[in-house]
Amino acid sequence: MLYVFDCGEIGDEKLIRLDNVEIDKVEWVSVDSLSQYVIPRLERRLSSAYQAYVSGAFIYLEYGRPVPGTEPTPEAARRAAS
Repeated sequence: MLYVFDCGEIGDEKLIRLDNVEIDKVEWVSVDSLSQYVIPRLERRLSSAYQAYVSGAFIYLEYGRPVPGTEPTPEAARRAAS
């Protein structure tokens, strides 16, 4: 299982320190340009995570695609936001 969580604001990005072993670069990119940086499955997952964030809903995915029958109802989205 893979999860994506909203962990709030990152803060001062100047404080980010790279170890140059596992991570050698940090770059902020738009959701629309994710395909230039990640594989298709991860692009779908990140795009869906962003949609969940802006809508306030939870989204269940398999291989980066919504699972049929798990779409949030408007009422569930309201409960999640409160």
